[in-house]
Amino acid sequence: MAVVANGLENYDQALEYHERALKIAYSIDDKKLIAQTLNNYGFVYQAMDSLESALRQYEEALTIYQNALQLDQDNPEILANTWAALYNLERYIEALD
Repeated sequence: MAVVANGLENYDQALEYHERALKIAYSIDDKKLIAQTLNNYGFVYQAMDSLESALRQYEEALTIYQNALQLDQDNPEILANTWAALYNLERYIEALD
């Protein structure tokens, strides 16, 4: 539902759906779902051109992957989204790190 809302540029509704998903993920303590949902949040913020907010979501998602899950430490989807946000913020040096 959130993906459809995002595709229709109904960003507020997309964020609401992601908020619901995040609450469920936290309630069942599903770290992977939490990280995926944070990544999806970031994607919506990036579509809204709210790049700093997007970057915060991507960084939090990646931290969960690296620390809590100890898997997919270089999750390509989250890294690609992070790099895109940094590029759009013209923070090129950080994107190369």
